[in-house]
Amino acid sequence: MDQPTAPDFLKKLLSTYGGSIVLVPIWTVHFSGIPTQLLIKANDYQPGFCKDVPNINSLDQIATLGDQQGCLFAQAISIPAEGITVGTDGQQQGGLIRGYTNSGREDMNKIKISFLDTTASFAENILRPWVVMGAFLGMIARNQKYKCELTVHKWNIRGVSKPEVYQTWIFHDALPINVSSEEIEYTAQSANIRRQADFIFRDYTYTALASNKSQALFKNTKISR
Repeated sequence: MDQPTAPDFLKKLLSTYGGSIVLVPIWTVHFSGIPTQLLIKANDYQPGFCKDVPNINSLDQIATLGDQQGCLFAQAISIPAEGITVGTDGQQQGGLIRGYTNSGREDMNKIKISFLDTTASFAENILRPWVVMGAFLGMIARNQKYKCELTVHKWNIRGVSKPEVYQTWIFHDALPINVSSEEIEYTAQSANIRRQADFIFRDYTYTALASNKSQALFKNTKISR
């Protein structure tokens, strides 16, 4: 029996659902539990700050649209990396090479999201008071729920009758810790203005789907810190 050639093998692999190459990722970001009622009261934490926030409820509705829409302001996102810190221990003698040792898992990296800036600015009216409120309330448990669940979906549109999720990250207790500055100038604008925010989180869950039947490969693989 003839052995398959490399092109035949690649063609067979690439023609499968799991082996198809993602050319341009289709993704959405979803916020569950933006503390809009607390954000409206941000002035209580810092008098004179964030008074009469406009359109905050409508901005929250846009930021928490249905499962197939997500936050319309999110334009780019950086999924955090994973890694461990390694070192070498022991004496080094002659040509012997010391082996690697595990010095521990690296700290959780931040989620970086770029948001489209509009007249009713999501960065100024949601993220900025949220950062200030987090500074006053701190990172420990509180009676007020001021953190959210941040979900990122990657969608497949090739070989399926309708878009479907094939990768999902759920970041628990996500909280923005900074929002980028904005430089205002009179030069010609070549692109839409984006504002970047960094989010921290407690732990996350990753789920991968094996086929268009939504069979989970890695279900509820939860990493906690």
